[in-house]
Amino acid sequence: MKAESTRTVRTVLQWLLGAATVLMAALLIWQCVTIYHEGIAPENMGENGLRIHDIYSREIVTAHFASIAWSVWVFLALLAANIIAGKPEQKESLRAPVENQLLMLRARTEETDEIRKVKKQRIGVWCGAAILCLICGGMAGRFLLDWSNFASRDLEVVVRQMAIETFPWIGLAFILLMAAEQWNFRLLMKELELRRSAQKRKPDAAAPEKTTGRNVIRVIIAAAAVVLIALGVMNGGMFDVLVKAINICTECIGLG
Repeated sequence: MKAESTRTVRTVLQWLLGAATVLMAALLIWQCVTIYHEGIAPENMGENGLRIHDIYSREIVTAHFASIAWSVWVFLALLAANIIAGKPEQKESLRAPVENQLLMLRARTEETDEIRKVKKQRIGVWCGAAILCLICGGMAGRFLLDWSNFASRDLEVVVRQMAIETFPWIGLAFILLMAAEQWNFRLLMKELELRRSAQKRKPDAAAPEKTTGRNVIRVIIAAAAVVLIALGVMNGGMFDVLVKAINICTECIGLG
């Protein structure tokens, strides 16, 4: 019971640390964006066309970051709490990953209706996540593929509009993938428990590996490579590539 409660506390602290990390990063990004917009605002421009204050001056950055200092202290406190909580016990840390345990058990246990149901649920989770991520990608791609959205020469306006239109969909896709992974892990653990209590059977004999198709593909790729190299040598392309590489390298080191 004590080990279980310790593991629960450790898990909660890890989640809190992750949330604090995301929060601190978001606040830092927000402050940087705010400082930049205040720096380029008309109020910060003098009559001579020069800025009154530097955008990222030490005083301005200190004033803005002081307002979010509490998030840094929360992050450090949770980091210290996770360090104090310690690592899992040696016995637990040496346990094989769930996927490896399932691979060994699947070869030695019979499949029950409950196990088949769990496997179908896992397939459904990933299919649903893939469909939702495709929808998110389509919504973001709709903006990216519309060239009229990039007609303006004001790069700041274009980038800001692109971030507004695409970042929420990209973030939603990441959240969906993380949720699907957590759900998938829970289903893996459920299948693992079912496998441990399922009826045992002898493992199937390993079928001989067929390598004919793989060898044919290797021969085709090798032949295509030889043909392409020969064509490059015949038309002087290889020499041109060598000359360009030498010119680029000499320019990079200041000799060109």
